[in-house]
Amino acid sequence: MRTTDGGRSWVGIPAPKYKIAGFEGAAGLLRLRFSDALDGFAYGSQLWVTHNGGSSWHRVRQLPGYITDLETSAGIVYATTTVTKSGKQAIYASPVHNDSWKRVAGLPQAFGTGGLGDITLHGTAGWIILGNRLYATQNDFSWTKEPFRCPAEYGITSVGAYSARQITLLCVGDAALGSTVKVLYASRDGGARFTRVGTPPTGGDGGLVAEPTPRHVFVASASGASLIYVSTDGGRRWHNALTLGDGGLGWNDFGFTTPSQGVAVEGTPAAGSTHLWLTRNAGRSWRIVKF
Repeated sequence: MRTTDGGRSWVGIPAPKYKIAGFEGAAGLLRLRFSDALDGFAYGSQLWVTHNGGSSWHRVRQLPGYITDLETSAGIVYATTTVTKSGKQAIYASPVHNDSWKRVAGLPQAFGTGGLGDITLHGTAGWIILGNRLYATQNDFSWTKEPFRCPAEYGITSVGAYSARQITLLCVGDAALGSTVKVLYASRDGGARFTRVGTPPTGGDGGLVAEPTPRHVFVASASGASLIYVSTDGGRRWHNALTLGDGGLGWNDFGFTTPSQGVAVEGTPAAGSTHLWLTRNAGRSWRIVKF
């Protein structure tokens, strides 16, 4: 389905001729990204690409393993792949207009499971989580391993970027039944230095971060319920923006397309009750989009 008016109306377009994955790691396509009106990427156990706005799709076989995350900005598309047998992750990139995927120089292979939130882009700047370490670039070419580390036994789950310089990072640990301790850190220099700014609510396992304005920070998490938390003061104080008693379907995608418009995909198609949630007022209210 495609919208050209911010989600108010939708029309169907051709889809890749491959099945939808039921869950992360299963055979099939799990998520979708478009870099512009023409160039799109559907990914999961395979990568399917369109360069004509979805009129036709073709499979690209240049990436090994399962694609756990894919993001695009400034004419470049990045993907995280995980090879099942070795458990190693690697980062590949290609210009969006043609299929010319190569390993990204300066980024190592690392052990990990990976997932949504590993890659964050803003213009030519980017941040990638590999092996529980943060790598950053300001120019799409040279990557630096930043000195930041989460507290012992905590892991980096996601990075949100308001600009090329202002970002937030979420560390998660101390898992309990239906909860994890979450600690948010902020950087004003693109990731070279971080300051602890706050602790989002513990409900939910892990979290995805979005930072659409200089003051708004969102964390999407799930366990027995699917939750979206919001802070309007840079991460110091928090409240629930959305709580869904859906048994923990979780979020298959989450992010903001403008400072005021955000999108959250609840569940996966195999769950049978998946929904697309949309906000147009910077997260003050959310509604289901009906197709």
